Amino acid sequence: MAIDPSWLFRIPSGSIRRTTVRPVWSAALLLVAASALSFVMAPFAKAQSVISVSPDVTIPLGAGNLMTADHAVAADNQLGIIVLQNLGAIPESADVIGYAEGSSGSKLLSFDTTVVLTGGLLVRPGDVVAWNGSSYSIVFDATLEGLPRGVQTDAIAIASNGGLLLSFDTDVSLPGSLHVADEDLVRWNGSAFSLALDGSSVGMSRALDVDAVDDLGGSVFLVSFDSGGTLPASAGSVAFADEDVLRHTSGGWSLERDGSAADADWGAADLDAMQMVPEPGRALMLAVGGLFLAAIGVRLGRGRGAAAGLVRASVLVAILSAALAASPSRASDGVLEINQSCAVNGGCFVGDSAGFPVTITASGSYRLSTNLNVPNENTDGIVVSTSHVRIDLDGFAIIGPVVCSGAPLACLPATGTGSGIQRVVVSNAAIRVENGSIRGMGNNGVLLGEQADVIDLRVGSNGNVGIEVHNDSSVSGSVVFQNGGNGVSLGRGAVVTDNAVSRNGGHGILFNSSSSNPGLVASGNSIYQNEAWGLLAAGGSTITGNTAYGNGGNGISAGNGSMVNGNTMVSNTDRGLSNNGTSAIAYTDNTMTGNGQNVLATGLINMGGNSCGGTTTCP
Repeated sequence: MAIDPSWLFRIPSGSIRRTTVRPVWSAALLLVAASALSFVMAPFAKAQSVISVSPDVTIPLGAGNLMTADHAVAADNQLGIIVLQNLGAIPESADVIGYAEGSSGSKLLSFDTTVVLTGGLLVRPGDVVAWNGSSYSIVFDATLEGLPRGVQTDAIAIASNGGLLLSFDTDVSLPGSLHVADEDLVRWNGSAFSLALDGSSVGMSRALDVDAVDDLGGSVFLVSFDSGGTLPASAGSVAFADEDVLRHTSGGWSLERDGSAADADWGAADLDAMQMVPEPGRALMLAVGGLFLAAIGVRLGRGRGAAAGLVRASVLVAILSAALAASPSRASDGVLEINQSCAVNGGCFVGDSAGFPVTITASGSYRLSTNLNVPNENTDGIVVSTSHVRIDLDGFAIIGPVVCSGAPLACLPATGTGSGIQRVVVSNAAIRVENGSIRGMGNNGVLLGEQADVIDLRVGSNGNVGIEVHNDSSVSGSVVFQNGGNGVSLGRGAVVTDNAVSRNGGHGILFNSSSSNPGLVASGNSIYQNEAWGLLAAGGSTITGNTAYGNGGNGISAGNGSMVNGNTMVSNTDRGLSNNGTSAIAYTDNTMTGNGQNVLATGLINMGGNSCGGTTTCP
């Protein structure tokens, strides 16, 4: 049946006044615009808030089972990706009991005991200290501000109206004749205290102690307690455990985050410190969508023909949505799209033919719009035969049939030749891959050439190397776990930063160990329980702020002329720190304890500030 499209725009004679045409049109246009906006922004609405957390005991977190100690803080995107925050060199004897993130990127911390930090800074339990990425400073001096000796500041947040939001581990009398309980929240504006939330007035039992808090503004707080209990909700009550996060508003309490549901390992721990960082996409979509709906309400209220106009506008929306659903291979922003249907049924663009792998032969930008499921362990997902290519997985995954599990790690099927994304030759340069997952491939997860960038990927359970890139490349912000070979392998001049690399069958991070390959940088990585060495680097490397824990060989091994600074090496089977070259390497401000041998006694230059087995006596 043919449809006369003019029906959408005709107004029955005499049904409404001429002056009502404009509101109807406005409503239709606004609804169409709102629909289009929702479609464009829908991927962002799926984004999760990132929560930074610290437990009171060491537990494994996330899909990669990243070991998180009580002196560490882990950033959890609530989709299984966990990365340890860079807090500098925190002594293992300390427990982080308060944590907040400043607008400038600084990290605010409080501890359960007196500690001496890098630079000789003495920090007592009531103090709040800031780490700016290179040094510590005290921002709240408990003694100077009149806090009784021995009182712990066990919750910290940035106050929405300025200053700090604090809670203490016991009842305390503060300057200004302010007496607060351990369930109260106190604002400190830099010179004076004031009561921000009276715990007893919002249903908190005197048996509860606030031990983590975040201030969302508008008298809305996120709170975690040192024990379980119940609190009044808008209807009835809400029960919680000590690993949960609750939201308090004027309407009462609600459960914001069920800790043990998010990760079963939280059942053995108490959430000691946290901060929630919302992703901007959801808020932006809701705000703009709200403006459209408000505008529709205002415009439709001006005329008697609103109902007819709204029906017709709805039909416009339906037609637009159908058109958008049948999305072309090239998105409106010029990015070429890749999905399962085009990969199997005819090719996704010029140069690609039906069936896997999807072949990219032209420089440009590409984006996944669905998961890609390859048929077997010997088939590649995407093959790139050119340079200057950007592939955005857009939160989707490339998935093969391989499963790697157990200790020692075993992958089934045991052998395969298919990789998730790979170049044809090393000279296929400047390929960037980001924002998604690659798992279950028979060979490598990602195999790229020179000047490559790998960003925010989750790569696990592949039969060989998780991520391999060649010279002058970078790997950052990724989770690489349970791959049959090395976790991350890099060439000359590479940079590897802020990754979580755990339980791989080979080395955690391997830089090409040839002495002719200098200039490697490794910073802020968490390298846990890999079956061989944690981090193996070539000569001339700079290795800063990494944590190597429980690896089957050395924790960190560097080559000739390298600088090793501010790292933590714990419980590695062989040495915590070693030299794999023929000339000395320098090391400073590192912590090594519980390793088979904390430091190789030869080939190292102790520059000071190191701790070996709890003492400052290091070779």
